[in-house]
Amino acid sequence: MYIHNLGLRGLVILLGAFFAAASLQAAIISDDFESYTPNVGGNLNPPWTHTGNAYATTPPAQSPIKNSPTDDQGARLYSNSTHVNPNPSITRGITVGSSDTLYVQFDFKAASGALNPHFVLRDGGTWPPDLQFHIRGSSGGPEYRDSSTWNALGTTIADETWYRYTFTVDPENTPGLNTYDLRIQSLASGSVDDTYNNLPFRVDTSTYSFVGFSFNVPQTTVAGLCEIDNVLVTTDPDELNFQTLGVIPEPSTLLIWALGLLGLAWCARRRRTK
Repeated sequence: MYIHNLGLRGLVILLGAFFAAASLQAAIISDDFESYTPNVGGNLNPPWTHTGNAYATTPPAQSPIKNSPTDDQGARLYSNSTHVNPNPSITRGITVGSSDTLYVQFDFKAASGALNPHFVLRDGGTWPPDLQFHIRGSSGGPEYRDSSTWNALGTTIADETWYRYTFTVDPENTPGLNTYDLRIQSLASGSVDDTYNNLPFRVDTSTYSFVGFSFNVPQTTVAGLCEIDNVLVTTDPDELNFQTLGVIPEPSTLLIWALGLLGLAWCARRRRTK
């Protein structure tokens, strides 16, 4: 059916159905940490489960990528000589279809000298994690864990600098050892945009049920601090955002499409009334 035969009312109904269908692709987790009372211990629980000194706070924990003009909070994991047991961590349960590719994206910044803050994807409360990854390891850059050892990647992660990490994870039912792809982008200048493919899990798994962030070893100084923002866990790659600082945010593809259709309907309506 052509647009001019559809009519404005019919087009509005069509767009409503389109957006309703699109909403079914909602993220499993989408958290910019704006909804929590800042600087209150344990304020991330629920929906996150936390240990140690992990809480939402205002800048400098805010990523340079804001979701609104008033977006000014992120999550902080902080450990010093008075906060070393237990290690600070936040975890959250997820449910993923066994044949769905999983996408995880988050923004990260580490203080000078922060050792081994890591991201994990695991099956329930079992240890070790299935996917275990040092966001910044002792090598000064990201490190992935295979079945036996830690392996450094080629990217250098600078102190007090925001980066966006994007993981593309094999479906749960992938035969053999699961793998994942990783993209790392600098949000400060765009000077880093590195991609790594087919990184192995530490342990093969049949279920992805928890994601989490924590320090892998106890910290003994104020340097045991990192900040995380804009956590997205989804099975829809269209929800990923690869914007970097200095790039004007583009309107969403859905909005452009909707406005274009409404414009066509308006033109068709004008032709009929002439």
